[in-house]
Formats: sequence, C-alpha cells, structure tokens
Amino acid sequence: MGGFILLVVFCLYCLFIYQVQNILFKKFKNKMGIWKIPTTVLFWIVMFLLPVSDEIVGYWQFRKLCQDPNAHHMNWEKIKGKEVYSDDIGNHLTGFAIPIYNRRINFYDMETNEEYGFYNFYRAKGGFLVRHIISGSPPIVFGQNAECYANYPQSLYELNHVTSTLRLNK
Repeated sequence: MGGFILLVVFCLYCLFIYQVQNILFKKFKNKMGIWKIPTTVLFWIVMFLLPVSDEIVGYWQFRKLCQDPNAHHMNWEKIKGKEVYSDDIGNHLTGFAIPIYNRRINFYDMETNEEYGFYNFYRAKGGFLVRHIISGSPPIVFGQNAECYANYPQSLYELNHVTSTLRLNK
C-alpha cells in the first residue's frame, strides 16, 4: 500500500512539474533557440532533487558528524584491564537539515566512578518528504547507513582486556 501511495505521489509530482514547465517556458518559447533542450533537462533535474534537497544537505552534515575526531575519547592507559560501566545521555541535535539523534556513552570505573572516556552514536531520520510519506523511515539518500558510531572502540576493549558491566544501584 505504501508503494502505491508513493507511485501516486510521484505521478502527481511529475504532472505538477510538467505544468510548471509549461507556464515558465511559455514566455520564452521563441527566444530560447538551441538552449531549450538543455534548459528543460536542467529544470527537470532541479525539480526532482528539490523534494530531497534537505536529505542531500543532511547527508553531508551527518557524514561530517561521524568523522569528527572530537566525537570520542578514551583514556586507554587508565582503563586497561579495569572493570567499567557505561552511562548514556541522548538528545536530538538542532541546526541540521534532517533530524539527527545523538547518544553520548560515558565510561566510568566500577569502583571509583572516575570517567575514562566517551563516544557518540548518531542516528538520522528522513527529510521532510520521507517523514510525511513513510513515518520514521531513514533518509532515501543514505540508503541503509543512517546511523554511525563515531569511532566505536569495541576492538580496543578486547585488545585492552576491558570488561563493561551493568551498574546496579545500591
């Protein structure tokens, strides 16, 4: 059913683009000469990218977040061989073209509660068009990769013999 609705919306959008093209190019019909075909093709490309333009911009913003070198820090000298617990704080980031959820995971010593480090986890949701057609869907432009762990150090835990456990409230 969702695919059928998407097909109907796509057809209506094509019809809308065609009508806008006729209105805009009607005045310049005789004046365009050899530029009519390239201008028409460019117009159609721009109009097809317009509904997902927020996702295109959001893709680059999200990618930059995932590659940020300040998105993680671990003090491997202190944490080596220790038992740690993790605590996380989540929030929705503002100022981005698409909704991005951030989860910051902090690591503490089990006995002293000293903070040993942190890393960030990011998840992106679809842009305006996707959120209104398919609720809660990842961005179309991203494909399947709509979340990232900023340099998630799982292999380093194993290498440094770190045990992560749940902290029970006493």
